[in-house]
Amino acid sequence: MLNSFLQGRYASSAYECSATLDLMEFDALTGKATFYKCGAAPTYVYRKGNLFKLRSRTMPLGILGEIDARVIDFELDEGDVIVMMSDGVTGGKEECPYLFDLLRQNIDGAGAERTADLIMKYAKASGGEDDISLAVIQVKKVEG
Repeated sequence: MLNSFLQGRYASSAYECSATLDLMEFDALTGKATFYKCGAAPTYVYRKGNLFKLRSRTMPLGILGEIDARVIDFELDEGDVIVMMSDGVTGGKEECPYLFDLLRQNIDGAGAERTADLIMKYAKASGGEDDISLAVIQVKKVEG
């Protein structure tokens, strides 16, 4: 629906109209996460000192007539940290070299919210001109 809407806007204007899509669906009972990505920056999962990169080399919505999406299934464990961000956080580059160090050094002691603040501070200091948006989510077991 969104792809059709964006294509309609493009057809009626002189400017291209597109949007990236980066969506995570998480089943808390099974631990299964499904990521839907269209032209979005990579998603990172930090697990016990390892960093997994989930990426898609697809086009944003609104560019092509058919949706160019990638669906990625990933099993999450308690303690995993999911980092979803816009490409403004990385300055438009595919890699985010400082991310691993910030997660490794801060997530256990400072928690997800403070670690997100540190990532945002670093991204803003890097001087990118693109939008900067970020979600840092830590999987925790809820008792009760």
